[in-house]
Amino acid sequence: MAIQPIDLQVLYTQLENVSKNVVAQQQGVQLSNSIQQEERGRQLAKKSTTVQKTPEDGDGVAIIKDHQDTKNAPSSSDDRKEKDDRNSPSEQKPDVEYVSDPELGRHIDISG
Repeated sequence: MAIQPIDLQVLYTQLENVSKNVVAQQQGVQLSNSIQQEERGRQLAKKSTTVQKTPEDGDGVAIIKDHQDTKNAPSSSDDRKEKDDRNSPSEQKPDVEYVSDPELGRHIDISG
């Protein structure tokens, strides 16, 4: 089925309307994308400026507080250790403990 000249005339007259519709659709998509990006930006800015609520586990906060308290104030057992260390300077423990294997380097595997 061949295209008749009258069909081409109708096609060319409607070409401008079709192109306007296509451009409007493309601009609508771009406009909606830019609006969504702006909204995401606002949400992120709002989220970064607001104070976040901590989860209410109860135990986690207590553990942190206990841990900080022990750092600030030494316990009675730590005090006893310090007193014992001061009284017996000859029995000080070395800072680094080396462990060595007496069999290390004595056996060579030649079987491959």
